Amino acid sequence: MNAPTPVRRTALLAVAMACLSSYQIARMQAPKTLDVFFVDVEGGQATLVVSPSGESMLVDAGNPGDRDADRIAAVAKQAGLHQIDYMVTTHYDGDHHGGVKDVSMRIPIRHFVDHGPRVQDPAQPITPQSQSYVERTDKAYADAVATGAHTIVKPGDRVPLAGIDVTVLAADRSAIARPLPGAGAPNPLCGAYQPHDVDHSENSFSLGILLRYSDFRMLDLGDLTWNKESDLVCPNNLIGTVDVYLTTHHGLSLSGPPVLVHAVRPRVAIMNNAARKGAAAETMGTLRSSPGLEDLWQLHYSAPRPANAAYYEKSDPGGKDLNTPEQFIANLDEPPTHTPAHFIKLSARADGSFVVTNSRNAFSKEYKARPSAAKSPALPMPRYHHIHLNSVDPARSLDWYAKYWPAGRKTTVAGFPAFQGGNDLYLLYTKVPQRAPGGFDKTLHRSVPQSAFWTFGSGVADTAGLVARLSKIDAKQFAFLPVYTSPDDTNGVIRSALAPQGDQLLTVSQLKERAEREKNAPPARRPGSQDFGYLVDPDGMLVEFNSAPEDHFWSHNHFWHEQPLCAANWYVDHLGMQFPPVRDPQSGAMAARDRWTPCDVAVGEVGYPSFMPQGQLRIPIGNVRFANGSWAWYTRQCRKGRCGPGNDKPLVRSRGQVVDHVALAFPDLDAVIAHLKATGVPIVSGPHPFGDTRAVLIEDLDGLALELIEAK
Repeated sequence: MNAPTPVRRTALLAVAMACLSSYQIARMQAPKTLDVFFVDVEGGQATLVVSPSGESMLVDAGNPGDRDADRIAAVAKQAGLHQIDYMVTTHYDGDHHGGVKDVSMRIPIRHFVDHGPRVQDPAQPITPQSQSYVERTDKAYADAVATGAHTIVKPGDRVPLAGIDVTVLAADRSAIARPLPGAGAPNPLCGAYQPHDVDHSENSFSLGILLRYSDFRMLDLGDLTWNKESDLVCPNNLIGTVDVYLTTHHGLSLSGPPVLVHAVRPRVAIMNNAARKGAAAETMGTLRSSPGLEDLWQLHYSAPRPANAAYYEKSDPGGKDLNTPEQFIANLDEPPTHTPAHFIKLSARADGSFVVTNSRNAFSKEYKARPSAAKSPALPMPRYHHIHLNSVDPARSLDWYAKYWPAGRKTTVAGFPAFQGGNDLYLLYTKVPQRAPGGFDKTLHRSVPQSAFWTFGSGVADTAGLVARLSKIDAKQFAFLPVYTSPDDTNGVIRSALAPQGDQLLTVSQLKERAEREKNAPPARRPGSQDFGYLVDPDGMLVEFNSAPEDHFWSHNHFWHEQPLCAANWYVDHLGMQFPPVRDPQSGAMAARDRWTPCDVAVGEVGYPSFMPQGQLRIPIGNVRFANGSWAWYTRQCRKGRCGPGNDKPLVRSRGQVVDHVALAFPDLDAVIAHLKATGVPIVSGPHPFGDTRAVLIEDLDGLALELIEAK
């Protein structure tokens, strides 16, 4: 298209200004907020950023021609700008770089930033008509770039916009290799991730950035596609969490995989879609199921249209049910030439709070700063390091474990006698003059007194073989606890799979229903694929063995807590752990779990098999994952007279008990200490030496002592 004459350009700009006059933006010489304007360019991108210093950055410039350039220039003038300091072009598709020259003819651009020269992938066919369009828009872009400074960026580079941090995450088909500060935790969603076909288009070269203004973070990945986005969060989340997510690729299902969206956990998503472009039904599902998402804002109402299988669309997009509420939508008109053209404005403060405003109806919503736990630097997921026991005779315990787990070995760690079972977890011992309290009482069927620590668990491929082998070695030393199969069972079984219900865990009501159902038929014999049993080690620690595909000396830990779901929240908030993903009931995809709200819920019915004759309270269960395993919390069992009169008591602190504390390892103890201080977790002692490294000691909600070790 030929450049418009000055007279025509001035007239068009005047019209656009008149259309926007109902929503005036206050001009400020030194704004105290980071202001971001999402301009309507009909399903392309034009995101105008004005930093608190007053410098500006335009990310993409929409399509070639007057329409988009006039809209961008009008918003820039309303924002009080006389030039664009940085023009960041994500990639060379016409709806992103096509309008750069037209914008430069309306407002000066000082510096141009992009991913480098276009590379035409041989595997991406191009028609003569498309080739002509590419050559025309590329020449216009080159003409504009020649008028200012030009920088080619790579992942990890920064755009030096004064007042905010702009980090390049992806460019030219490459992504950052190292996590951003506070990021880097393993992403549990990666196991269920399904890649798309290899993308040979220019979109795969797209530049992606993270904007950070003190505690506020916004993610813009341009048109980066599905597989390239996964590189940023798998196997580890290199980005961390964000406050605002500009939906990748206008909300097309070519981009925006749940493995990324759910990992970065945005509070607000803003979609630069058009009436008939973007806002795929699949993308809307991903956003709506994203944990912690408060609102979705759209530049356009999405009109109904047929699904496009080439875009991985299985359902028809658009229509009332596949749009956000109208107050969050800037433009309701379908024709792309509609006037006025409304925009969305975001104003962020240094504390992480922000306001989003719809220029069509002046509707604004305030988003308060996240609690300090979320604002403090995130921790990488820890590794489980050891269980520390108080023992009268550590050598006797070490001999017991050497027989229990022949693949392990006796050793020392930081000067303490230790047992290593062949994986990452150690048992460490402190010699004490008399038996520590908290051992398992085989008569009372519980530890006395009871701390938050319940049991240490091993995974065993051949549970029957384990029982036979240990019984042959010494049936008294390796005496298996009875596992009770119902309220009427007074003897128990050695392994849960020997119970009438086999590998099923059933509540009392379910057991009664099954008995009624099988009253006139022989009891069905169930398979024993979920097989477990219990031993007590020489110091009184309860040891559980569970059926598993292969042998693991340590496979899990179970703990008691007053409020198990609140305990899980606490470990995620304060120690870098993660909730296991859950399956979305609508899409069937695995999704990250949000915090338990509320976390104080009613305790369910008792179930069997159980190491307690009165059954076990298994509901609710709080679970978390970390780098080398998982923990689960169950509710304290001695409730409502279940353990006899006078025994409904709170859990005792673990220090001085048989299991004194458990230990987690982090790569940077100083970062852990800073995080604990920021989130209000008291440090009980330390930093103190741990061998040739350092550690601190804290306590969780119910007094379980946690030693946090620095392990590079």
